[in-house]
Amino acid sequence: MQDSIQYKKRTLHLAEKLLFYGFLATGLFLPTYIGINVGVNLSPLRILFLFILPLLFFRAKGIPKSEYLFFSILFCFYLGISGILVTESFSSITYSLYFFEMGVAGFLVSSLYFKYLSDNNFFNFLVTGFFMIFFFFILEQSTGQKVLSGFITSESSAADRLSDLSMRFENIRATSIFKSSYAFAQVLCTYIIIFMFFLTRKRRAIIYTIFSILIFMLFATYTRSMIILGVLIFIYFFLNRFKQKNILIFFSFMFLALIIFFSLQSILQLFTIDASGDLRIEQYSFLYSSLMTADYFTVLFGYGPYTTSDNPYYFIDNLYLMFFYEFGIFGLLLLLLYFYQLGKIFYKSKLLLAYLVNLGIFTITGTLESLFLLNIIAGYVYSRKFYVSPAEGPLT
Repeated sequence: MQDSIQYKKRTLHLAEKLLFYGFLATGLFLPTYIGINVGVNLSPLRILFLFILPLLFFRAKGIPKSEYLFFSILFCFYLGISGILVTESFSSITYSLYFFEMGVAGFLVSSLYFKYLSDNNFFNFLVTGFFMIFFFFILEQSTGQKVLSGFITSESSAADRLSDLSMRFENIRATSIFKSSYAFAQVLCTYIIIFMFFLTRKRRAIIYTIFSILIFMLFATYTRSMIILGVLIFIYFFLNRFKQKNILIFFSFMFLALIIFFSLQSILQLFTIDASGDLRIEQYSFLYSSLMTADYFTVLFGYGPYTTSDNPYYFIDNLYLMFFYEFGIFGLLLLLLYFYQLGKIFYKSKLLLAYLVNLGIFTITGTLESLFLLNIIAGYVYSRKFYVSPAEGPLT
């Protein structure tokens, strides 16, 4: 495969490489909020800045002149200032830092450094990261305990209002190294599209293996919407890039394997018990009534960060409605402009589908974990200006 542009052949300093990979590993493989229950905060956000500041010192002159980067940093400032104005507390600024971690830092660093790495290096990093996630998944399944059990310090009280579906599967839902099964499943669905982008005949064996493992992990999350979405993504790619014979063989094998591993009864239960619709309608009703009785200032600037996650009645799995409630009309409009700017980077790229799928996923989940992964990929696209897929034509 030929790169679309020429890249500098110089090798990065060892210290720089270690900082760069430490940054990526921190952002991709650690949950958003962790800490030991003795008051010691080990938030990856703080670790992340220990990596990012030296990296920016090394490459300050190479910071991209990107409209997306400029706007997203301004957006983070807005989130911090509006949070302070609404809550009258500087502690609310932590959400703007959290959004910077998830929605800005990945692009900032990857756009600086991916031009120094080959595509094989980047692919190998993605594979290594995937198998790290798989390792923690196996650890969770073999021990019967959540990997982060006892370490999560920012749990939502909304867990008290779980639906029948969640109550049935809550104790067995896989989370791997992520803080929730929804975040885990969202990242897995994003990985499907990313690995499809890198699928070539030479990489076919490793990527087919990854897909088989990925499907098992996705079913183990017991997140119905994500499982359906993952299957639809596979069908879309298989119809466009594979022969029908291979499609039937792959799905037949996976269907039998899933039945053997999970049992047909548990799979049928997952898709036959309640769809959590009543709970969502109740949550929407509380949000609507709360906003209808709010003053103009609150409608424009919201109730402040974390007000949905801290209140079980207002908690809602919808990023857009969450921003509307917490940051008002201005916050929602700026979020949509943020996604527009990010979409301009993906425009005409074969990885655009990964971005669009996540825009849809954000309507059924309020987690931002996949946004860091999207920013890493956006930095990759930006640094290379890739507008063609490395794999051409149907695979046999």
